[in-house]
Amino acid sequence: MAQQLREKVQAVLQKGIEQGVFPGASVGIVLPNFEEVFVSAGTTPHTLVTQDTVYDVASITKSVVTSTIALIFLEKGWLKLTDRVHIFRGPEPITIHHLLTHTLDFSLTLSVLKDASVLEIIEAVQYAELKKKPGSSYAYVNASSILLGFELELLSLKRGLPGSLDELAQQFIFGPLGMENSWLGKVPEEVKKQTAPTEIDTWRGGEVLGEVHDESAWKLLHTESGSIYSGAAGLFTTASDLVLFLRAYMQGKVISKEMLAKCAQDQRQPLGTTHNTPIGLGWELAQRHWMGDKVSSQTIGKTGFTGSCVAIDLQNSFAVALLCNHIYPHRPTDRSKINQFRQELINTVAECIV
Repeated sequence: MAQQLREKVQAVLQKGIEQGVFPGASVGIVLPNFEEVFVSAGTTPHTLVTQDTVYDVASITKSVVTSTIALIFLEKGWLKLTDRVHIFRGPEPITIHHLLTHTLDFSLTLSVLKDASVLEIIEAVQYAELKKKPGSSYAYVNASSILLGFELELLSLKRGLPGSLDELAQQFIFGPLGMENSWLGKVPEEVKKQTAPTEIDTWRGGEVLGEVHDESAWKLLHTESGSIYSGAAGLFTTASDLVLFLRAYMQGKVISKEMLAKCAQDQRQPLGTTHNTPIGLGWELAQRHWMGDKVSSQTIGKTGFTGSCVAIDLQNSFAVALLCNHIYPHRPTDRSKINQFRQELINTVAECIV
C-alpha cells in the first residue's frame, strides 16, 4: 500500500505544481498501522522541498497549538467548557466552549487593524461587540483563537506554569513529542535556509521568510515590551513534525482517545447553533469543501491561509498533512484552487486506504 500511495500522491503534487497551486509542497501521511509515508515535490522556490522543509502553516496553529492546549487543560480539570472567558470585556459573557467551536460572530475584522498599535489590536479583540447571541452561529474568525490563547496564558500564570503560549506549546506539545523543528512566531535565524518563503508582501517591504505571515500576529510579536503570541497563527513546522503530532494524537498520547472522540462530536445541538455543516470541538469537522468526499463523517482537521492543511479520519484511522506556500509569490483572489487540490489529495489518500 505504501509504495502505491507514494506514487499516487507524487502524481497529485506534480499536477498541483503544473497548475500553479504552489511552487512546491510536502505531504506526510499516517497509515492505520501507524506507518509513516512522506512525499515531497517542487521547490520552496529557493531550494528543493523535503519532508524537513519548514513552512508557516497559519491557522493550523488554532487547532494544533491553541485548541490542543485547551483540550489538555480540560482533561486535567484545570478548565471547563462552561467557564466564562475572563479576558473578554465585551457586552455579553462568552465561554471556553464558544471559543473552541468558533460560535462567536464578532463585529471585528482584524485585517483592517494591521496599521494599528499593539494595544489597539488587543483592546479591539477584548472589547469586540457581537453581531449575534454567543453560540447561535458559526463564524470562523481569528479573534476567538486569540482570546483563547490569552485565556490559557492567564490560567497558566495562576497555576504557576510558564506564562506564554510558546512556552506552553513547548511544555505540553513540542517537547513531549520530540517536535524539534516547530516554533511559534518565527524560526531561528539558522533555520531560515530550510524555510519556505510565504509571500512577497509590500506592507512588510519584500519577501516574508521565517516570520509569521498573519499581519496582526506579526504586529503582536513586535512590541517594545516583549513578544505577545497569537493563538490564531504563527506555527512554523515540517511534515516530519506534523506527522509526529498526528500519530500521537491518533494514539491518544496528546489527548485521550475519549477526548479525541469528543472533538468529532457535532457541537451544534448542545450550543443551539443552526449552522448548515457540523461543528467540531477545537477542530473543523467533516468539511467536505476541502476534505473531499472519501473520508468519514468522523474526520477532524484544519486549514491554513498559506495553503497547508491537516486531517485525521478517526473512523478509518489515517491522517494527512499538507505543507505548502500556496500564496507565494502573491495571494490569489479566492480559495477555489487550493481547496480543489486539498480535496483531490485527501481523496487520493483515502481511496488507497479505505
